[in-house]
Amino acid sequence: MQAIQGYYDNGVVKLDKQAPIEQGKITVIFHEDSHSTRPKMSDEEAMSIFHRFKGSIDREIDLSKEREEYLDEKFGPLA
Repeated sequence: MQAIQGYYDNGVVKLDKQAPIEQGKITVIFHEDSHSTRPKMSDEEAMSIFHRFKGSIDREIDLSKEREEYLDEKFGPLA
């Protein structure tokens, strides 16, 4: 799973960079600071959605490796 930021405009999602695949399912999360006329969902509804999708990552997350990869991307490999 990879997160890519982008922009939503009237039904069209525009990504800031090229997607890592040609075709696939996506989940779009709207930040609270976005200008939406839709009323905010309740905490219960948000938790229901979270629990429905939280198992969609089909790998174990190694926090140490994730941190190391993040630091490599930000500062370059140490060597």
